[in-house]
Amino acid sequence: MLVVVALLIFLWGFRRYQRSFSKTEFGVATAIALGTLVIALVPDLFNALGNVLQIERRPLVISLVATILLTALVLYVIGRLCEQQLAVAEREHGKKPKVRYALGLMRTIFVTWIR
Repeated sequence: MLVVVALLIFLWGFRRYQRSFSKTEFGVATAIALGTLVIALVPDLFNALGNVLQIERRPLVISLVATILLTALVLYVIGRLCEQQLAVAEREHGKKPKVRYALGLMRTIFVTWIR
């Protein structure tokens, strides 16, 4: 059942990419589909991760990993939104806001932390 869900998520992202050329949506859909496939096909991976973290319950490990990845995704999307809003402000007003440097620094730190 989860394999079918993963396939549907991937196909949705692929169709969005074909229609709107949105690489971000395709990447997010692919990441979610891969995560769903891992849960469906290799559930023992979460047991191993639970042993490393000293957590015995698999659902807790899965929700912990999902929460961390969702938080990273939300922070990434917020960063992209801020960049786009600043770019629009630059085009409309013809000058660079001072906030741009701080947001660029925050994004650099975040991307470095993820890698």
